[in-house]
Amino acid sequence: DVVAEPATGEALARALVARLPAGAPALVVRGAIGRKEIAAGLEAGGCRIFPLTVYANGEPPPPVVSAPFEAAVFASPSAAERFCAANPAARGAALVAIGETTAAWLCERGFAPTVSRAPTPEALAEAVIDALRNRPIDKEEA
Repeated sequence: DVVAEPATGEALARALVARLPAGAPALVVRGAIGRKEIAAGLEAGGCRIFPLTVYANGEPPPPVVSAPFEAAVFASPSAAERFCAANPAARGAALVAIGETTAAWLCERGFAPTVSRAPTPEALAEAVIDALRNRPIDKEEA
């Protein structure tokens, strides 16, 4: 297994290039509007890139969430963008970002997400618990 530290596309590309032979083929599986750091890093490191788009992130049908929600977890800036645009209640929810890239997108728009310590189910669950514990309580809720 290759685990990048920090958990970013750039770091993953560096870790893979260090383990792959020069000219190695690399299948890069991504979304239609996904970030390009992994492919760019692999290519810069001498790999032959074969991109494969496996999903497209599009506009969700309204309403996205019909019931109140306490927390939301985001694994990409594009998912956060679509969800927050369709759900004004996101401003009052405990938001969790899978990593620094998604957290930066949320912070740039005035949100204060909790950042998962790792991109794993266990770490995300811990981040949700932390986010809910640390969320300011609305005076109307108290």
